[in-house]
Amino acid sequence: MTQYEIISLVISGLSLIVAAGGVVYAGSQLKYARKALEQSLEVHSADHDWHRRMAAQDTLKEYNQSTITSLLQKEFDYLNRKEAIPLAEVETKMSNNAELQNDLHQLLNFYEGLARGVFQQIYDEEVIKSGRRGAMIKALRAFGSYIEDRRAKFSPKAWCEIKS
Repeated sequence: MTQYEIISLVISGLSLIVAAGGVVYAGSQLKYARKALEQSLEVHSADHDWHRRMAAQDTLKEYNQSTITSLLQKEFDYLNRKEAIPLAEVETKMSNNAELQNDLHQLLNFYEGLARGVFQQIYDEEVIKSGRRGAMIKALRAFGSYIEDRRAKFSPKAWCEIKS
């Protein structure tokens, strides 16, 4: 074996050792990168949940006082009723005051928006339930006959996500 062949083999051996070291180093870097990515995803997930809870809380806060003092509550006292308001009563009061229908639609649309936000994971379900569940159930119970009438006459899917 010539000196050239020996030097060539040594260089090839050193190249193999360096390449193997590079593979080991790259593998360790991938392992650390994967671990960092998993930690980042955990932080992002927690951050996302926090933002959903805050968005739900902010939305509830914006609307909270207006429903209690609204004309709708004064006319129908729906938050204190245990039975459905007859459709004839709702229609009579709405014919005497056009603002009642706007207030009712605004209330039902708000609740529909909350329900849709929960289903699409924009709002946190527990925050919405703890903040509005009772009022939503009371409004659905009180105005159930009106909702069914509107569904029959205009849109079968009107305010359908609220019940869910």
